Amino acid sequence: IDLIINTPVGKGAKSDEFEIRSTAASFGIPYITTLAGATAAVNAIKRMRKGTIRVKPIQEYEEEI
Repeated sequence: IDLIINTPVGKGAKSDEFEIRSTAASFGIPYITTLAGATAAVNAIKRMRKGTIRVKPIQEYEEEI
């Protein structure tokens, strides 16, 4: 497993969440808990596979607005 996406809901989910999160941390596996975070990660993975992802300074983002 290279990535865990867990969006817990309800009381029972809290104890499961703790176990999943601690196991992920002990194995160094990234752990995402929101749909927004999961969407961002999936989009980044797609762009990495296409080779279209790049790093740029935050100031460049301001110029686009």
